Amino acid sequence: MSSDRMVLVAAPTPFLASGAFDPDAFRHNIDKWIEMGVDGILALGTTGEAIHLDDAESDAVIAVARAAVPSGRRLLVGTGRSTTAATINATARASDLGADLAVVLTPHYYKNQMTPDTLGRHYREVADVSPIPIILYAMPALTGLQISAELGAELGRHPRIFGIKDSSGDIAMLFERVERSNESFRIFSGNGRSVLPALAAGVRGCILAIAAVAPDVAVAAHRAFSAGDVDTARRAASLLMKLSDKLSPHGLGGLKAAMTVRGFRGGVCRAPLAFDPSAVRQIESALVDAGLLLSASRNQ
Repeated sequence: MSSDRMVLVAAPTPFLASGAFDPDAFRHNIDKWIEMGVDGILALGTTGEAIHLDDAESDAVIAVARAAVPSGRRLLVGTGRSTTAATINATARASDLGADLAVVLTPHYYKNQMTPDTLGRHYREVADVSPIPIILYAMPALTGLQISAELGAELGRHPRIFGIKDSSGDIAMLFERVERSNESFRIFSGNGRSVLPALAAGVRGCILAIAAVAPDVAVAAHRAFSAGDVDTARRAASLLMKLSDKLSPHGLGGLKAAMTVRGFRGGVCRAPLAFDPSAVRQIESALVDAGLLLSASRNQ
């Protein structure tokens, strides 16, 4: 593990064809990610289809993850809900089940009313009572909301707010976040297309969906950058960017299919998300082009 910059997998939740959670597949994936050098996982994030699981299912996912993520690696759990009270409850449950940190997505259904004051109050109320540190989570592409650098830095002074995951891919924003924030407030990028510029901006690591497919490449990029080997970091980051671009049109189902081709067990998505199986050939080609498809690593 890199002590300077963390690489975490935004973990997909594998489902069987019946729609049921597949705990064996999840354990298999976590074991492989850890073996390939990541510093931990985020369960029940956007990539984890958290919105598609009820509370009992969410608890089952956390329990499996906690048993599989070893001591010395971190288990992050998405606990953001539409209301402050529900977020507090979900965060407490995640803590009881062994989560190290809670990742709290901006409440966004009534996004026009989510002013900086409202968001600030929400996050402070969650952090005030949370038994574990929390990470703010901005995902503007899905929520329509950003957490400003000013608000993030202000919230970062709260003793229970660990950092922020910014998945916007806005590099200027990342630079501003790092410049405004104190050292204890950790900035994480959640965008696989901008790994190298994010590192150059001074982020403390990345929490990436593409790391579910290529954890070794993500780890290589971060380790090389920390060692001052910018050329190697650039090549690895470029591979992540190109792979992200090629998989993006196929959605979350395509990411899961790419995992399976690479020897993980991606499973399927829950409806209404869908995936066209005819796209597997394109996904295989993308992995071949990236040098990541070896016949010995195929799962099936």
